[in-house]
Amino acid sequence: MKKENTVLRALRNKVEIAGRVVEEIFFDLKHIQYGWDQSKRDYK
Repeated sequence: MKKENTVLRALRNKVEIAGRVVEEIFFDLKHIQYGWDQSKRDYK
């Protein structure tokens, strides 16, 4: 993940996962737009 493609967003509601409270999440916008595989770009 490149910093320039990443956005931090606070969650409206806190979520507990495996005993840890998540209050914010990072989105990698390039992966959302093109997919996880750089060569195939076929992530659905």
